[in-house]
Amino acid sequence: MPRGTAVPGRRARVVPKEEKVEDEEPEMDAAAAGGEEGGEGGEGEDEQEREEEERLFKVMIATDTHLGYKERDPVRGDDSFRAFEEILQKAKEENVDFILHGGDLFHDNNPSRKSIHRTIELLRKYCCGKKKIEFNIVSDRAVNFHGKPSANFEDQNLSISIPVFGIHGNHDDPAGEGSLCSMDVLSAAGLVNYFGKATNIADIKIHPILLKKGATKLALYGLGNLRDERLYQTFKEKKVQFIGTPGDPTSWINIFVIHQNRVVHGKKNYIPEELLDNSIDLVVWGHEHESIIGPQESAVGSFGITQPGSSVATSLCDGESGKKFVPILEVQGDRWRLRPIQLHTIRPFQMSDCVLREEYEKNPMAGTSINDEDTVSELLAAKVEEMIANVDKDWPRNSPDRPDLPLVRLRVDYAGGTTISSARFGQRFQGRVANPKDILHFHRRRRAGSGTTGRIGEYDEEMDEPNDSASVADIISGYLEHEMGANHPLSILPETRLRSALQEFVTKNDGSAITSTVKGEIEGSQKYLRKDKTEQVDNESELERKVRERKDEIVAQDASEDPAERAERRRKAEAAAETARIKSASVGQKRKREPVKKEPRKTNAKRGARAAPALVLLDEDGDELGDSMNLEESSAASSDECGDIDADVASPPPKRRGRPPAAARKTKAAPRAKKAAPAKATRSRKARTTKKSYVDLVADDDDDDVIDFDSTANAWGKKKK
Repeated sequence: MPRGTAVPGRRARVVPKEEKVEDEEPEMDAAAAGGEEGGEGGEGEDEQEREEEERLFKVMIATDTHLGYKERDPVRGDDSFRAFEEILQKAKEENVDFILHGGDLFHDNNPSRKSIHRTIELLRKYCCGKKKIEFNIVSDRAVNFHGKPSANFEDQNLSISIPVFGIHGNHDDPAGEGSLCSMDVLSAAGLVNYFGKATNIADIKIHPILLKKGATKLALYGLGNLRDERLYQTFKEKKVQFIGTPGDPTSWINIFVIHQNRVVHGKKNYIPEELLDNSIDLVVWGHEHESIIGPQESAVGSFGITQPGSSVATSLCDGESGKKFVPILEVQGDRWRLRPIQLHTIRPFQMSDCVLREEYEKNPMAGTSINDEDTVSELLAAKVEEMIANVDKDWPRNSPDRPDLPLVRLRVDYAGGTTISSARFGQRFQGRVANPKDILHFHRRRRAGSGTTGRIGEYDEEMDEPNDSASVADIISGYLEHEMGANHPLSILPETRLRSALQEFVTKNDGSAITSTVKGEIEGSQKYLRKDKTEQVDNESELERKVRERKDEIVAQDASEDPAERAERRRKAEAAAETARIKSASVGQKRKREPVKKEPRKTNAKRGARAAPALVLLDEDGDELGDSMNLEESSAASSDECGDIDADVASPPPKRRGRPPAAARKTKAAPRAKKAAPAKATRSRKARTTKKSYVDLVADDDDDDVIDFDSTANAWGKKKK
């Protein structure tokens, strides 16, 4: 079947397994003929239609909605939500059983409160209600939904009319503490059923959600986005297992939802179709933005592939310039078909190419050349005017909600000429196009034989603007490999980990990613050098060699480790370090509050220079324990009245600014036979002999405030074709 073509409007399509698709018109004619015989035939036909309706699954499929894309743009800020609302409206009009989302629900890993609020409003408006759900889940919910005991429509506290099942993509993948994503938030709120989250990248088991509606059985497999290189390796190692369906495997229609590169970007930077399981009947491929409803027959397998594409243009390239569709999947018994539905609230996108020299030759101007900026500007302005004039012709206004201002992109081959400022050029089209700052894109034609390796939605990558997080990773990787690697190679920090930290900092708004990575690598290098205590490193070159040796080990380890696992390991290490820091601080504070036992001090009788000062003994509330007495006379009485004071005496109080508490100042002036010691010495002596130390009077010695830190479902047999 040619790429991009839709399935003809048949009643149903036979699953592509050695069965031939046949139109049902003869059956309909026969039914009509039977109806002419009498009323009983008509009633029989109505009953048959009701039975067929009872076992017909209708599923709305959408991917890459990128909610919140350019939400701060005054012109394009509402584009993603407008398209998403149209998808939900179509699903309600078509009376679908559920909506299947193939990843990248949100554009940002950490969506704004405005985006989350708007998304919840739309889901509540169109997916909540008292409509009866006509199908059942017969698989283990806890396995399917990551520990949740039920789907949202099975929760008695919720009222769901159109369930939404979805996986995460590369834009809204799990990150941060707990490895959570925006889909987890919506799932906890009861608005979506989040599935397809792999917990062990080295050994992936994909359990299907088993759905039954009448006699129709649907097995829904899903796998959220993972790093393409790592997932490719896991597939190659045959560590990705599709858990089979129970009973007769041929009675189930198997759907697989995936969000990975389909276009070839490198030897391992995509997922080849031949790696997918042959038990699958239809693959819903997310991540690629070109809308190819198909279904396309796989060149290497026995399954079909549908690529719904994005519902909002997030880059100005060929793959985004076409019209946008969402398919409705209809499954009945062992037959299925895809019915495309066009979205009419999409912003028009006009894209064209021109060669500057050819345009000048068509409209030569005396005394000018393509090296003159004014001449180039006039030539390209005429071309853009032509593109704007064709908007209504190429994009008919089928909906009043269609945006007025189009996206316009003119790619200019300026070989032999000069370029101009795209931002300055766009000022003359302000208020007429949605993207005045980036209308023009200058490039030079590739030489023969330097084309791309892409297969699906193939386009010239040199002429396209960088695409989101992938470009950040590529730029960083290229700089570390070519610039720093050649001139200033890193000695301690592995390039792979620095690249991962920078990508998390830029794309996932993780402010501590770089700091924690650098600190962790320095501490790791120190531990590596100290692991052999008997070995001494005397010269600097030997030290550098050992550090580089550790770095090479880290790079080799990272080559076989998923970035998500590494990020989670780093976050656990940070949490453990923070816990240890809090524990250490708490123990230190406890030790400061505890009284320190001291040996008995010598009395003033041995000094014989002056008489001991008078003293009033206080309890912990500041009340007097008895009459005033001389320090030399109190030694015997103190042991009887207050116990062994010397054993409980606290160390002298630390020097503190300001006046001591009132309880510490509550003393009486006693008659003295000789000159008393200075007041400072008297306070110090009192503090040593009171029942509570100065520190105890200031801080409560309560140790309770110190923090002490001390099912998989049975696997079924695989489907055999």
